[in-house]
Amino acid sequence: MERGLLLIASLTLALVLVATALSQPAAYFIIYGEKGCPYCGKTKELLSSCFGEQSVEFRDVLENETYLYQLVELNNVLKLSEMPSVPFTVVFVNGAPKAAVLGFFKEEFWRKLLERASSFPGFIAVGETGAKELNETYVQIVSSIVGPIKQSQAAAAGTTTGSTAEGVKRLSLSEALPLVVFAALADSVNPCTFSVFTALLLIVAAARGLRRSVLSGVAFISAVYIAYFALGLGLIKALGYVPGVKYVVAALGLVLGSTAFIGGLEARSKGAFKSPLPASFRKLTESAIERAINPLTAALAGLVVSVTLLPCSSGPYIVATAYLSRLDPQSMVIPLLMLYNAIFVAPLVAILAATALAVLRLRRLKEWRSRRLPLLEAVSGALLIGVSLYALLALP
Repeated sequence: MERGLLLIASLTLALVLVATALSQPAAYFIIYGEKGCPYCGKTKELLSSCFGEQSVEFRDVLENETYLYQLVELNNVLKLSEMPSVPFTVVFVNGAPKAAVLGFFKEEFWRKLLERASSFPGFIAVGETGAKELNETYVQIVSSIVGPIKQSQAAAAGTTTGSTAEGVKRLSLSEALPLVVFAALADSVNPCTFSVFTALLLIVAAARGLRRSVLSGVAFISAVYIAYFALGLGLIKALGYVPGVKYVVAALGLVLGSTAFIGGLEARSKGAFKSPLPASFRKLTESAIERAINPLTAALAGLVVSVTLLPCSSGPYIVATAYLSRLDPQSMVIPLLMLYNAIFVAPLVAILAATALAVLRLRRLKEWRSRRLPLLEAVSGALLIGVSLYALLALP
């Protein structure tokens, strides 16, 4: 019962993070200020805590003449005050400058401003006399003053091109690669996926023959790969907004890894494997697999299974995507995510290839599955524990 509740909690966390990413506009803030200005520091601290350090860039107008000229020109164009003042914040929404704010405001103001700016086609200026709405031409004018939009997007993404956010601890490719590989290995041997896939092959082979089962297997694996890849993109975007995500995902990984490891050892000693999935998820998964008697229904089953098996496989994926959200350069995120998912489905591809070549008979596969699932769960848990410890102790 406790394991089921824990796994449901991990699924809920994953879905909440994805929903957050999909619902929140991509915000980026350029603050013109001075290091000695208390309200400039408070504005930077507030926006960093609310939207992530990678979403905030501080431009000191006393240390850089270019920034000072930009501030003066912005104030002349937008007329927020009689004389240029700080903090002066330019707000980007989805890569375009949509608002400028003079002064310090609390969190509620910024969230309402973002909500309004994301739906307003023009530009919003908040100055000494209050807020005013300007037409769309000001979006282009402000963009030309502060710099090319691509530079701001690159800084928000944490790349090394153009401006970069200050104080963000980035992850190099050499640091991220072993984490991605071992997290994917932990995910690839999780017993739930093995159990479901072998059941699919057995059902289709019995109903339609070996050739049709191979085609259905290809469709199933392809659907799982695509669905997990899309989920990974959502997690990477969402986890970039979570402060202290390193400790959250490491703790989650240690808890889920320990649960799987202990559960696998207990199941092995008792000689029986019990799926950690909640009963309602098992029924939905079994229903989808029972109907998968051709490539189309097998692909649909793959999409269903990608969601219902999340309680079994979300731990390694959350750990990996959390660190991919901090990868520098960000251009390597997609290749590493593709690598993760390739490793994840590799055992399924191997089983399918061996079945197609008649090297592995389905009856033997069923017997092997029944004996080895507890060991696979223990191995998956041990790998996840190792990955979580590596992330917690060795990575920034």
